[in-house]
Parts: sequence; C-alpha cells; structure tokens
Amino acid sequence: MTVRILADDLTGALDAAAPFARPGAPARLLMGATPAGGGAAALSISSESRDVPEAAARAAVGRAFAALEAADGADTPPVWFKKVDSVLRGNSLPDTLETMRLGGFETCLFAPAFPEMGRRTRAGMHEVRSPAGWAPAPVHDLAAAFAALGAQARPLAPDAPDAPGTGLLIGDVTTPEDLGRAVAALRDAPSMLWAGSRGLAEALSRALQGEGAPLPLPRIATVINGTATEASRAQIERARGLFGPRCTLVDPVPRAATPEATLHAIASAAAGIDAGPDRALMVIGGDTLSALLEACGAVGLDCLGEVGPGLPLSRIRGGRLDGVEMLTKSGGFGDADLLVRIVAEGRV
Repeated sequence: MTVRILADDLTGALDAAAPFARPGAPARLLMGATPAGGGAAALSISSESRDVPEAAARAAVGRAFAALEAADGADTPPVWFKKVDSVLRGNSLPDTLETMRLGGFETCLFAPAFPEMGRRTRAGMHEVRSPAGWAPAPVHDLAAAFAALGAQARPLAPDAPDAPGTGLLIGDVTTPEDLGRAVAALRDAPSMLWAGSRGLAEALSRALQGEGAPLPLPRIATVINGTATEASRAQIERARGLFGPRCTLVDPVPRAATPEATLHAIASAAAGIDAGPDRALMVIGGDTLSALLEACGAVGLDCLGEVGPGLPLSRIRGGRLDGVEMLTKSGGFGDADLLVRIVAEGRV
C-alpha cells in the first residue's frame, strides 16, 4: 500500500512523509516530471500553493494531484493524505476542499492539531499555544471557515463512535491520543482523505505500519536559512557563535531587502556549498529548500525518516549534490536552543 501525500510547501511534504519512511523503503519527494521509481513507502509532492491567490492554489493542487496519480503505479488502492499547516497559514482549507473534489472522496478527516507543538482543536475551535497561554489560530472557527467556502463540516469528537459517518469531519484533538482515536474510528472508511499536520501523519503511520525508530543525527557541515520567522531567527542568534570552519552558516535574511532577494542569494550560494560523505546540510524553510534544490539541479529527495519529531532526514537525488544527506526544518518549528544542540552537541 502506497501513501500519497500532497503538501503546500516542500518542508511540509517532508514533515508528513517522514513518519511513513522505513529502512529500505524511503518516502520519495517528487519534483517536476521525474519518474518516482520503485521501492518507496510513500510518494509526496508540494503544490507550492501556500502563498498564492486561492484560484492559483486550486490550479496548483490540481497539477500536483495529477502528478501523484501518474507517478504511482501501485496495484493496491493508495492512502491519500493532504498535509496542511498546523496553524493553517495560506490556503489550507481551499486546498483540502480541492483535493476532496479531485479525488471524489466521500469522507475527509480535517485534523490540523499537533498537540506536542502547541496546536489544538477544541469544540471545532483551533488554537495555538504561546508563552502567554492559548490563543485563537489565524483560522479559529473551522466549521465557519469551511462554510464561508461553501462546504459543510461537522465535528468528530475524540470519543467518536464506531460509525462516524461520511462527509467533512473536524477532529477535536487536544492530545496525541485523540489523534490515534480519530484514526481508529475512520481507518476503514471507504473513499477516505486524511487532512492534517505532521501529528495526524504520525498517528496514521503508527496505525498502518507500527512504531518507527529515530535515525542518528549526521554531522551537519552547513546550515542554510532563508526564513525570517521568529522561531528560526531566535535559533540562529543563539547558535551564531558556534558557526565557523566546522559548520558554516548561509543566512542572507538580515541583509536581503525582500524575500525574493533572500531566495536569490540562497540560489547563488548553492554553487559554493561544501557537502558530501559525513558533511550533511541543514535547510530551514520550505522556500529555502525549493531555491536550493532548483539551483543544484536536484530531481527529487528520498526521505529516510526522522532524527526527531519535525526533523526529517533525506538524501538528495540528482544534480550537483546527488547523494548528499540533508536535515530539514520548517521555519516555525523548534525551541530556541534547537540549533545549539544540533551544531554543538550533535543531538536534537
């Protein structure tokens, strides 16, 4: 059984794919029209639709959906997973509805909550934890937000009955166990779309494949950042004194006038990146990853698993950095000391 994952950016595509990877069976990230090849536990793709207008996002989702269908030659019915941002940035809801339409899915569990990362859904209200406590997420009332898009959604409570029905179901999730119960309630539903963040991907993988084991952290030789998120800026500032000959930092954000200038600088720096055996990369941010892979001529990634939650480890396929291992992280992920632990102590 192959899992097909449709995300809206590249780090999200890897975050959702990593729980499904197993030794000898990677989760393969598709780029362009490159054939998927065999032996993958999951196929993942980014529609690159997070930061575009809604109409353009729907068209991008259509192209990505078609690419996944064309790449997967499996004989058994696939499991479909729509990765959404855990704080619902971008076009998370329209993208989900478009995926439902394209696949003709009768049932969709929409569960963006990721309790371990401070994202929960209570009584259909999505919330984010901050130092000051819990606060409404940018998209708060999920049923109302779907109704504004012409879709009717109803709650699926944590203690859902054995036959929760069909349609668009909002998962009430405040603990990881709630995600497991939601998956158990719906895993045998016909024509099913799973839509959520990495928390739901992990719960679904556990139900389908059992518990996976974390991978060892490779030696990181270069950290590449192109995001201005508060979390990543704090991590870089904490670790700044640790960078030098052993581990270099590529971070054009403070000097770049625009996000486009940042990505151009990332692409320009790609030619000088020193990586190879025992010299892995760490890339922060989905747009950063897109710019780097395009600049180095990569045709895809094999996600090998995770070194820790939210930290997928992949191997680049094709181009100048073919075979190089790469740790990725979304811009908003992790505590302030994450980079210090990775660079100075070799742990997560």
